[in-house]
Amino acid sequence: MNEVLREFFKEEIKAGEEQARNEGVREGRKEGRLEGREEGRIETLYTDCNMSVPDIAKKVSKSEEYVREIIKKISAACL
Repeated sequence: MNEVLREFFKEEIKAGEEQARNEGVREGRKEGRLEGREEGRIETLYTDCNMSVPDIAKKVSKSEEYVREIIKKISAACL
């Protein structure tokens, strides 16, 4: 019986899986843009505003360790 139902709803299942996959891709892109925007803000505060790591961490509500990692990544990209 399960096989019959599975075959009957095959297209609906496939469409649902594709919709879920597409939603996951959209959500991932959205998160990536937000993360990129946050990293850009940290870079600006560090390079243009000459703020210290503790001050940046307070400003963006992140840990000092996270801010250091972003600055390290930015510095490595500039080499």
